Amino acid sequence: MLLVCASSALFAQSTNDANNFYLRGEFDSAYAIAAPLSQQSPEDTALNLLVGRILADKEKFLEAIPYLKKTLELDADGTMRRPWALTFLGVCYYSTGQYEDAKSALEQCMAIKSNRNTLNLAHNLYLNFGLDSTFTTWTTTETPHFIFHFEPRSVISDTETFITNIEHDYDTLNKFFGATLPKKIDYYAWNSNNDAAKAGLQRLAFTRPASCVIHSGISLTQGRELTRILADYAGGGNPKPGFIDDGMTGCFDLRSGDDKLVIARAWMRSKKITDTIPIKYYWNYWWLFNNEQLSPVASAFVQRLIALGGREKFLQLIKDQTYGNAVAIYGAQLNTIIADFEKSLFVKEEKKDEKQGENKGTNMKQ
Repeated sequence: MLLVCASSALFAQSTNDANNFYLRGEFDSAYAIAAPLSQQSPEDTALNLLVGRILADKEKFLEAIPYLKKTLELDADGTMRRPWALTFLGVCYYSTGQYEDAKSALEQCMAIKSNRNTLNLAHNLYLNFGLDSTFTTWTTTETPHFIFHFEPRSVISDTETFITNIEHDYDTLNKFFGATLPKKIDYYAWNSNNDAAKAGLQRLAFTRPASCVIHSGISLTQGRELTRILADYAGGGNPKPGFIDDGMTGCFDLRSGDDKLVIARAWMRSKKITDTIPIKYYWNYWWLFNNEQLSPVASAFVQRLIALGGREKFLQLIKDQTYGNAVAIYGAQLNTIIADFEKSLFVKEEKKDEKQGENKGTNMKQ
């Protein structure tokens, strides 16, 4: 009897530990505990749901689906676990291109009114995934990497060129990232922020990287949102917001110019910034700065980091973008890169006309 009680207590503690790891976003540690427990107790509803959620958040959608379906089978009484299982099923189905199943799962969840959290989440996903009736009159065009969605009276006069340009952006960016996506990217091209707001969506542009969906206005930069998706799958999923993430999306913004350092210097001059920009401080305390402050400098730094540290090291950094992980990857080189970059922000650029004049004079002498 004591042995049974001890075993039950250990099982409960282990399940609790797995839950705590999950809630902290430590999905690998959570899975390492929860997966063996679910094999020991395959009829445990809570464990099936937990493993399903962990796998979904690790972007292992096909692996998550059986656990979430099992949760629904076991939860015959319709507890609070059911709407969570349906919500995550909706995400898994959509993120693997199973649109009708995603629609059904989210609609079933929204029909359950008892859990406001899942009701709001499912409704938000339903809109973000383009499953709402708002999108029934939109036109679609499928290409090798995208499913483009256009409003009924799209202000894009030449959709063929628009599509060709974004496909070209995808090819350009993925030469660096080398990502393999689970489905084509659903690209919703809105006429304006007002149209998106009327439908209940947040301000454009935004993306749900794991589910490969972009909502963007026609005049907004495309590279940033594509980068979020490609980086997500190149880096193993779940990159956190921060200095490197913001710098990465700016660095690969294909419409803002090639030399990000020139852009950063111009921004600093416009703000009359003459003091040193402490990169390590920006990196560790990025949330203290707004996007306007962070983005120009972060974009230039990421461009320099890739140029000097190389592609492979940067792809490692995507997985864990903390300063501590960067030290582990780059070693002593990181301090040199940072110090040289901080100095370079304050180097005055030669005026092009002066430089050209010097060159002309040299040529004439020759």
